[in-house]
Amino acid sequence: MKTIVSFVFTILLLGISFKANSQCTVTINPQSTTTFCDNDSVVLIASATGGGSSQQLDQSQLNYNGGTSARNLPGYSEWQSFTAGVTGTLSQIDLGFFNYINGTGTLNIFSGTGTGGALLQTQTVNVFCASGSCTLPFAVNASIISGQVYTFQFIPGPAIPDPYGVQVEVPGTYSGGDFAIVDPSGTYLTGFDMVFQTYVSGPGGLTYLWSNGSVDSVIVANTSGTYTVTVNNGSGCTAVDSVQLTVYPAPALNLGDDTTICIGSTLLLDAGIGFSVYLWNDGSTNSTLMADTAGDYFVIVTNAIGCTNTDSIEILNSNCAPVISIASSDSAFCEKKCIDFFDLSTNNPISWQWYFPGADSVSSLLQNPTNICYNSYGSFDVTLIACNAFSCDTLILTNFINEYQTPSDSIYQSNDTLYSMPGYSYQWYEVSSGLITGATNQYYYPTTPGGYFCVASNAIGCMSTSNVITITGIKQSSISNWQLAIIPNPNDGAFMLYEGNTAVGNHSIVITDYAGRKVWEEKFSHLGGELKKQISLQNLAKGIYSIELKTPAISHYQKLILQ
Repeated sequence: MKTIVSFVFTILLLGISFKANSQCTVTINPQSTTTFCDNDSVVLIASATGGGSSQQLDQSQLNYNGGTSARNLPGYSEWQSFTAGVTGTLSQIDLGFFNYINGTGTLNIFSGTGTGGALLQTQTVNVFCASGSCTLPFAVNASIISGQVYTFQFIPGPAIPDPYGVQVEVPGTYSGGDFAIVDPSGTYLTGFDMVFQTYVSGPGGLTYLWSNGSVDSVIVANTSGTYTVTVNNGSGCTAVDSVQLTVYPAPALNLGDDTTICIGSTLLLDAGIGFSVYLWNDGSTNSTLMADTAGDYFVIVTNAIGCTNTDSIEILNSNCAPVISIASSDSAFCEKKCIDFFDLSTNNPISWQWYFPGADSVSSLLQNPTNICYNSYGSFDVTLIACNAFSCDTLILTNFINEYQTPSDSIYQSNDTLYSMPGYSYQWYEVSSGLITGATNQYYYPTTPGGYFCVASNAIGCMSTSNVITITGIKQSSISNWQLAIIPNPNDGAFMLYEGNTAVGNHSIVITDYAGRKVWEEKFSHLGGELKKQISLQNLAKGIYSIELKTPAISHYQKLILQ
């Protein structure tokens, strides 16, 4: 359910007087700023002169000593009859109102007394009175005959206040006609006279024509654009004036459709960001409001240029069953562990029945059970039945709890390299200095004496610490003992093998793994002197290997690391 708030500018309506002269002029007088917000409006008054000598005041009743409050309800209206003093065209009727009025109404002209005669003219007119007493001119066009009785009737439109003020004389002294306020059941409040004046024109009377088609001297504008009025005195004189109006759009606002929430639940109402001012029905001024009871909620927002908008939403309550949701302090862990469970259900449950098959406590009536221990490996279901005053709900989570066994780990030494049992990830440590940065392979080559161990993890993160192997000395080989060069080393299996002075004859290259198993061999003939040979072993697994170059005279050994 949505309502648009509109603020109409306060305007002072100017009366129009016509004088006989040969020239005609017209000026549009906006009664407020010509730049305003959507759903607001501005009154434009065409102030004209030069009506010619043929327009004259005919009937006049200006005694105002007892205003009355007329009603704006279905079937209500007021009328005033008068006796024409001259023959011609009834061109203008001035009516008296008081207090603030801003709206439209219908002005009818009938022959005879009251509204039972012939309808001579009907038109929509704008009525605006800022405050106090206002005599409003309405341009009309009806032929009248001197000595005949005529009646004008005003029917209030939807925006006219209820009640609204009408200027009258109490009791009435105008001898040319009668006044009456009418309700659907009949006429009442007779014997008064309305404050009014009538003008009759022959050739040369002023007429108005606005660009929106209105023929009134006053219009209410509420859209952007250029408004033009043309005035004509019937004697060849025409005058034109224009005014430009700019209307800013109202801020976009949407609280959503009317909705139903469960008793005890809440709904966050969000008016959106970017507005300068927020005002909710409870007086709060944040961009959001937490609704927790049934009822109508609304917010008024104002943007940076001062334009406002409002939206509303109706919230109803309903009796709802619980909607179960749970959480636990842990759901996947290594080794035996005790955990806590939490009820996150909505719609205010008041009783709980938990089931924990596989745990030491297989059930609980608490809302949030604690210290539920699982002492065996495996996957286990969890069930919660929650009830409120209206109904119950059941949630079964299959394999919600998973307890994994911690992997076992041990390390061993092969030649000068340490190896861990297979796992998912590794981290090597030295007992006295702690974590060894970058040592995350299954193997580790110690470079200094010390105690070494490895922490291995499996795929789900369970960790195990290995035994400690103490290295008491590191064999240091001089460069002369290592005639064989591997560049680069470590490498990815592609490397260059160098030897400085190799004898002529048959040679072989043999590569063995950490367990001493031969994994690659190549035999070739060499012509003597420096040896350079490109090797490609991308098919071998990452790890530490031993490479041997056998020549007719001697064998050379070197460590090969594939990464």
